[in-house]
Amino acid sequence: MITTRYRIDKGRVEPLYSRTHSDVIIFFVAFISAFPLWASLRWLLPWIWRKRRRVQAV
Repeated sequence: MITTRYRIDKGRVEPLYSRTHSDVIIFFVAFISAFPLWASLRWLLPWIWRKRRRVQAV
């Protein structure tokens, strides 16, 4: 996706800025950054659950 802003000043078109977004890159970065979070929660939540059950049983 490309976003471009222009301004008309005294009958002339002047570019203000241009920005390029790549949805594929955003998706890839989100996917890669979610991996460590998912892995840690997959390990951490069952560990906390077992620990809490042991404390309640005592």
